[in-house]
Amino acid sequence: MNRSSLIVHPVRSRIITGLIGRSLTTRQLARLLPEVPVPSLYRHLRTLAECGVLEVVEEIPVRGTLEKVYAMAEGGGKLPESEIDRFTGSERQEMLDNFLRMLSVSYRAYVESGGDEPVRASATALYLTDEEERELRRSIAALMARYEGRPRSEAQRRRMAGYIVQPDMDIESED
Repeated sequence: MNRSSLIVHPVRSRIITGLIGRSLTTRQLARLLPEVPVPSLYRHLRTLAECGVLEVVEEIPVRGTLEKVYAMAEGGGKLPESEIDRFTGSERQEMLDNFLRMLSVSYRAYVESGGDEPVRASATALYLTDEEERELRRSIAALMARYEGRPRSEAQRRRMAGYIVQPDMDIESED
């Protein structure tokens, strides 16, 4: 199975999202994803671990068995740009749909758990050369990297941050 099929799958992408920046047991993931049957969750976790997307970082003894603690493997949840560049238009659309669904489902779970902080989103149109667009993505990634992997303090809350840079129809230049 190729990496993109692993990551773009709706259930596996939710598991990956749940593990970004933290380590969780299967039981914790089951609470995070209550609509996913536990046997299915175990199967997806095994697949992701066998393919190097996740890793077992600890095993905790629980009632005569070992409960695994999973975390993202180094670079596990990311697709190389060279692979994305080879996607067809429909594969890219599926990836975008999955990305948006992942964020939406994550926020819905937050709200259903009693959270009341609003989501923050904005969109704007930018006129960029290909090189400027690459630089914009690099700058956003560098900014986000400053906050990734920091030890959590009591004053901090987990927040999901994503960004999308996409082409748009340029009606003015088609006349």
